[in-house]
Amino acid sequence: MNLKRKLALGGAALLIPGAALAQAQLGYKTFLGTETIEMTTGGPGGQSFYATVTQLRNTTGYQLLAAATGTIAPSAAVDNLLINTQPTGTTTINTPLNSSTLPLSDAQLFAVCNVTGSAWSTNTVTLAAAAGQTISGGSVTITTLAAHTCVEFQYVLSTTTWYQIR
Repeated sequence: MNLKRKLALGGAALLIPGAALAQAQLGYKTFLGTETIEMTTGGPGGQSFYATVTQLRNTTGYQLLAAATGTIAPSAAVDNLLINTQPTGTTTINTPLNSSTLPLSDAQLFAVCNVTGSAWSTNTVTLAAAAGQTISGGSVTITTLAAHTCVEFQYVLSTTTWYQIR
């Protein structure tokens, strides 16, 4: 075999594994929101702290409900509560709970969305604050939420208050 042919075969042998590695998935496609990453402030040797993936991705998790009744208590990983049916009976939706394992972020968003094709028209649906929190102006009644719309709130960590923004 001549030298050119040996070099060509050797180069191809190096490219094939490289192409296979380039196709490999090196991380998660879907995060749960509870994964943590250690971060530092002030450069190398600065104070370190942990942040959840939920905080880093602007808390864009969701929960899809095929049925809604009673009390619904989403975790802090839920940004959009997607309700795919007319709530039955009296329904209370609590704001996400602030816990030590999955804390709320300052400026975190939370929306309750009617993802059905028609407006909610019956049964009382109330959005209430979870323990240790308040909603500016008190609880919010969303019994007649239009089709494909949401009511959206933003959390202010310093006052533990949710403010309706839409």
